[in-house]
Amino acid sequence: MGVRVALRNLWWRARVERELDDELRAYWEMVTAEKISAGVPAELARREAQLE
Repeated sequence: MGVRVALRNLWWRARVERELDDELRAYWEMVTAEKISAGVPAELARREAQLE
């Protein structure tokens, strides 16, 4: 594998990981907001969202 290919793969992997992190964070925020709206205390709502 050439150096250029290796660098491109590293860049691509980092990009995919950032996008996945963003999606997970958005999901957790959405679920947390739903739980808070349903009356769950904020800290508990955050923990439950991350466990789902």
